Amino acid sequence: MPGQCQFCGEHAVIKAEIDGEGTKYICVECGTVDSAYISLKHSSLNGEIEREEADIHEEVCESCGVSLTPAALEARQQLCPDCASEEEESLEQPVPAEIYVSPDEKIKIPLAGAVCKSCGSQDLSTECIGADERCVCKVCGTVIEEQRLVSTDFEYSNSKPPQNHCLTLPKHAMPQRKLKGLVAGLNKIRLLHDRFCFPDSVKTEADFMYEKVFFQKEVFFAYITTKEHYAAACLFLACRMQNIPISVTHFKPYLDKFSAFFKGKKLIVRLLNLQLPSVVQTSHVSYCLEGKGFDACLIQKVNDILFLCRNAWLTEGRSRPGLIAIAAYYAYLSRYGAQGYMTLEKFQKKFKFPLISVQLFNDCKQLFLKLATVLPWASSVDNKNLYRYIDDILRYRHSVFQLAFRSDVDSAVSKPTNGTLSPGKRKSDESSKELNLPISLKRIKQEKNYFTNDVVIPPHLNLNDPEVRETDFDEEEINSYLLSNEEQEKVRLLKLEQIE
Repeated sequence: MPGQCQFCGEHAVIKAEIDGEGTKYICVECGTVDSAYISLKHSSLNGEIEREEADIHEEVCESCGVSLTPAALEARQQLCPDCASEEEESLEQPVPAEIYVSPDEKIKIPLAGAVCKSCGSQDLSTECIGADERCVCKVCGTVIEEQRLVSTDFEYSNSKPPQNHCLTLPKHAMPQRKLKGLVAGLNKIRLLHDRFCFPDSVKTEADFMYEKVFFQKEVFFAYITTKEHYAAACLFLACRMQNIPISVTHFKPYLDKFSAFFKGKKLIVRLLNLQLPSVVQTSHVSYCLEGKGFDACLIQKVNDILFLCRNAWLTEGRSRPGLIAIAAYYAYLSRYGAQGYMTLEKFQKKFKFPLISVQLFNDCKQLFLKLATVLPWASSVDNKNLYRYIDDILRYRHSVFQLAFRSDVDSAVSKPTNGTLSPGKRKSDESSKELNLPISLKRIKQEKNYFTNDVVIPPHLNLNDPEVRETDFDEEEINSYLLSNEEQEKVRLLKLEQIE
């Protein structure tokens, strides 16, 4: 009986002579060739597997493995009568073109039962990458790391006898590379992740989102630079999904086209059907002040200052991290200002805050000076003693805010030089620009004259009389607004008929 093959497990191992290589053992099912074959025999007594050498003296058929008859051995035949007749019939018939395989053609071994995690395709095959064989998806080119096959020196051949032409099935093929757009997008995500020092979970989620939308037609056929902007949008959305307070202005220095970034953000949200949570101000404050040494009471004071700046319209179109740093500066002065005055530059260097716009800081400083001067007990308020009144401003913020802006509106009305009142006239535009008012309050409303010269009032009409009589207006004038010329002619004819 033929021995069991160690490679495929079938009992189809025979002994044969190969030209120039001597006698070897070959499996007629998978074509495995080995010079020192050891068969595995299942024990029927105790169920254990024993190893024993194959019987090299047994003469069997090279095709089916059946022991040869004495007549076949005397005729020095290597095939049994049945296999010999089938071999003669196959030699007489030509091989069809659709089943003919060229010896030089490379054949890829498909894998069954495996699924690609990236695109979900089952069209997988083994590819040689370097010195190892790996499972590669033929649709998207993703390399599956879990199924890794080590390259060996096995030589594959067909099930024909060794004396015929041996067909070798090579295992080496050209490695498939990832698409350039996919690699460029993943590199963009890695670059921004390293610049902003995000957690690794953000990068993992951004990579998964980009690989998932890459093969959509809106992304796949876009330019590589556009795909990089889409990858940056994936990183931004991953931050939003994990409630990391990041603004689109932080991405601006690393993007060429801001419009492509916004387009990709909307596209990815639509393709993946994402529900983005809104980043609240308190989480943004805790994110910016993390590791600075501010306690909960000081952080609450920072939030109160930010709400005060929002009421003064200082948060419209401004950078939120800059406002948080300014609010932290005034909150720090309100507690430690008595120990010594600290400038904003020293405060930034001490707590390692980013650079702050000078215009934004001046607007906030003018707001606090304006609110502090309204306090009845405040006198000679300046930048160095402003920290004394910050707690009072926050305590009475509603009243102080209304008094400060009401005084600005009253001072905007110009006083008459000749002693007569002139309501409606305001100061020049130069003085109004100095006021820290919202835009709607800075605009001077122009009075409209609703009475024009087109309106004609009859001289006999008494305007003081609350009731309008029929005799106040001419009948023809009234009818001209109600009836056309043809209708007036018909009415006139009817009146004439009634008179007659």
